[in-house]
Amino acid sequence: MSVDMLFVDENVSLFFHESVLQFTSSRFFNLTQGTVSANRHLRFRERLSEGSLYTLTGFDVVRRNTNFRLFDAPFSIRFNEGISLEKVTVSARPISMELFRFMAYSQILEFVNTGRQLPDAIGEVNAIRSTIPDRLPGAQRVMLTLRLRIGENVCVRMFDSLALAFHTKLDSYGREPRVVIATSVNPKKVGGRLFLNGTFGTHLYLDSETAAGKEVFDIFGCIVAFDAAMTKVTNVRAMEVPHPMGQGEEQDPRNPSKKVWT
Repeated sequence: MSVDMLFVDENVSLFFHESVLQFTSSRFFNLTQGTVSANRHLRFRERLSEGSLYTLTGFDVVRRNTNFRLFDAPFSIRFNEGISLEKVTVSARPISMELFRFMAYSQILEFVNTGRQLPDAIGEVNAIRSTIPDRLPGAQRVMLTLRLRIGENVCVRMFDSLALAFHTKLDSYGREPRVVIATSVNPKKVGGRLFLNGTFGTHLYLDSETAAGKEVFDIFGCIVAFDAAMTKVTNVRAMEVPHPMGQGEEQDPRNPSKKVWT
């Protein structure tokens, strides 16, 4: 089995969009797609570790793999027999272990039905529909409706093994998530509606499993708490004023027949 990955240059810089946790188009990133072929997979698998930095020399530069396209670039890096892979122990520019390519709704639309980009999406869960519990014949699928930060709704579609994996994760989670991150989704438009189809590179993270998800989860939690507090205040005021037309009407203790308006 071959492995396709995204290489992030240590000089990478993040450009924040006007909304929190929404980045501008990934063309601003110093990203390069890399491929380790199936016959070299075992050789390099043990040498690559999460959170580590490497220097690469002696690699091949080839046309990008159109079957597993992770980035809109005309070329990609291919590991060969003579490649030198050295781990960097100290770097002045450490790369974060967590980096998502979130895009605004309008930017996602630019890549609809093009296959040029596989962006990441983060949003509040509005609905989850699944054919798995009903044991319906045919392809297994899960449809996840997410509300993006600006308010637009998108539908994340998962099929077969990805749908089963997400359904299993959801069962073990024990409750309906509030925030979901879906990585490497393929934007499609059907009947005028935007769908984000899961791919072989799609991973799904729930609520606070990531730092990015936790930040959005906490924001939604604050909003819910604020709404609950405002509802409580409104109810108290309603009980304190059982007769709105007589609000503030009191008797003057010195003259019971006289009423004072406050």
